Amino acid sequence: MNFREDSSAEMTFLRMRDTLKSHESMIFSLQTIVEKQQEMIERLAGRELQVHV
Repeated sequence: MNFREDSSAEMTFLRMRDTLKSHESMIFSLQTIVEKQQEMIERLAGRELQVHV
């Protein structure tokens, strides 16, 4: 059976591809959030060190 002739297989593939794209987008957003939080933690840690020195 040819993949292109099976519309249900093609639709499944397209849905999987769309899901993957949306997951990639969510992962990128989460990475950005984690990086921002890490920067904030590092800034706060720097302030703590300045206060205690």
